[in-house]
Amino acid sequence: MASPCKNPNSVVASDFKSSKLSHPGDTHNFLRSSLTLDTAADFPGLNTLGLSIARTDLEVDGLTVPHSHPRASEILFVSTGLLHFIINYGDEAAVIFSVLNSQNPGVAKIVDATFESDEEMIDKLARKMKTAAGMELEEYGIQNVSLTEFNHVHTQ
Repeated sequence: MASPCKNPNSVVASDFKSSKLSHPGDTHNFLRSSLTLDTAADFPGLNTLGLSIARTDLEVDGLTVPHSHPRASEILFVSTGLLHFIINYGDEAAVIFSVLNSQNPGVAKIVDATFESDEEMIDKLARKMKTAAGMELEEYGIQNVSLTEFNHVHTQ
């Protein structure tokens, strides 16, 4: 849902800045991850730009469940409606900032849509996702590389 435009006479400098994404989220949960979303509702400077900004914090072995954004693409090269997930397969906590091309991107979590809220089922799914991701990393020889190393490998 779009936020109404603010009266130009009441616009202030703080409408164009937000510190909401500057602090880590609480990752002390089953998935060891946290999502903080800043939309035009919280950050008026985004209104009419058609954008939302997100921060995802992942502990080691933390993950986001498979999900899609029915009303947005995500600038992690995730197309509108494409199912995706993230696993921190590294040896330290990770932070991901992403931008979505919608003021109200929505989220459809596949686990919520297909399974009961069963912690054992979610745990099994998480183990399978980590196993599959690990097998793919081994197949392509990518293991715990930094962004600099990754760019070096892919630019040669």
